[in-house]
Amino acid sequence: MSSARRRPAVEEWTSVEVRAYLAEQGRPMAARTWTSYVSRGQAPAPVRRVGRTPVWSPEDVRQWAAEASAARVRAGRRVAEPGA
Repeated sequence: MSSARRRPAVEEWTSVEVRAYLAEQGRPMAARTWTSYVSRGQAPAPVRRVGRTPVWSPEDVRQWAAEASAARVRAGRRVAEPGA
Protein backbone atom coordinates (compact mmCIF):
# COMPACT_ATOMS: atom_id res chain seq x y z
CA MET A 1 0.00 0.00 0.00
CA SER A 2 1.41 3.38 -0.91
CA SER A 3 1.91 6.00 1.78
CA ALA A 4 -0.69 8.21 0.04
CA ARG A 5 -3.39 5.61 0.74
CA ARG A 6 -2.55 4.91 4.40
CA ARG A 7 -4.80 6.22 7.12
CA PRO A 8 -3.10 8.65 9.49
CA ALA A 9 -2.19 7.14 12.84
CA VAL A 10 -5.04 8.02 15.20
CA GLU A 11 -5.34 6.75 18.73
CA GLU A 12 -8.44 4.65 19.29
CA TRP A 13 -9.49 2.65 22.35
CA THR A 14 -11.19 -0.72 22.59
CA SER A 15 -13.78 -1.24 25.32
CA VAL A 16 -11.04 -2.77 27.49
CA GLU A 17 -8.97 0.40 27.18
CA VAL A 18 -12.03 2.60 27.77
CA ARG A 19 -12.85 0.72 30.98
CA ALA A 20 -9.21 0.87 32.13
CA TYR A 21 -9.30 4.66 31.69
CA LEU A 22 -12.59 4.91 33.59
CA ALA A 23 -11.16 2.77 36.41
CA GLU A 24 -8.13 5.12 36.60
CA GLN A 25 -10.58 7.99 36.97
CA GLY A 26 -12.24 6.28 39.95
CA ARG A 27 -15.19 4.98 37.97
CA PRO A 28 -14.66 1.24 37.41
CA MET A 29 -17.24 -0.29 35.12
CA ALA A 30 -18.17 -3.82 34.11
CA ALA A 31 -18.04 -4.70 30.41
CA ARG A 32 -21.81 -5.25 30.30
CA THR A 33 -22.44 -1.85 31.87
CA TRP A 34 -20.31 -0.07 29.26
CA THR A 35 -22.01 -2.01 26.45
CA SER A 36 -25.42 -1.12 27.86
CA TYR A 37 -24.55 2.58 28.15
CA VAL A 38 -23.36 2.64 24.54
CA SER A 39 -26.41 0.77 23.21
CA ARG A 40 -28.78 3.18 25.02
CA GLY A 41 -26.90 6.25 23.79
CA GLN A 42 -25.73 7.13 27.31
CA ALA A 43 -22.06 6.85 26.32
CA PRO A 44 -20.21 7.82 23.14
CA ALA A 45 -20.78 5.71 20.07
CA PRO A 46 -17.75 3.94 18.63
CA VAL A 47 -16.01 5.91 15.89
CA ARG A 48 -15.59 2.76 13.79
CA ARG A 49 -15.10 -0.99 13.94
CA VAL A 50 -11.97 -2.97 13.33
CA GLY A 51 -13.42 -6.26 12.21
CA ARG A 52 -16.09 -6.88 14.85
CA THR A 53 -14.34 -4.79 17.50
CA PRO A 54 -15.75 -1.32 18.14
CA VAL A 55 -13.23 1.42 18.93
CA TRP A 56 -13.72 4.82 20.54
CA SER A 57 -12.02 8.16 20.29
CA PRO A 58 -10.12 8.77 23.55
CA GLU A 59 -11.18 12.43 23.41
CA ASP A 60 -14.87 11.44 23.19
CA VAL A 61 -14.47 9.13 26.18
CA ARG A 62 -12.58 11.73 28.24
CA GLN A 63 -15.21 14.37 27.51
CA TRP A 64 -18.06 11.97 28.34
CA ALA A 65 -16.39 10.94 31.62
CA ALA A 66 -15.84 14.59 32.62
CA GLU A 67 -19.45 15.50 31.85
CA ALA A 68 -20.77 12.44 33.70
CA SER A 69 -18.67 13.30 36.76
CA ALA A 70 -19.91 16.90 36.71
CA ALA A 71 -23.51 15.68 36.43
CA ARG A 72 -23.05 13.39 39.45
CA VAL A 73 -21.66 16.29 41.48
CA ARG A 74 -24.55 18.55 40.43
CA ALA A 75 -26.99 15.82 41.44
CA GLY A 76 -25.49 15.91 44.92
CA ARG A 77 -23.70 12.59 44.73
CA ARG A 78 -20.27 12.58 46.24
CA VAL A 79 -17.58 11.61 43.75
CA ALA A 80 -14.63 9.82 45.31
CA GLU A 81 -11.21 11.02 44.27
CA PRO A 82 -9.07 8.35 42.62
CA GLY A 83 -6.89 6.70 45.23
CA ALA A 84 -9.04 7.97 48.10
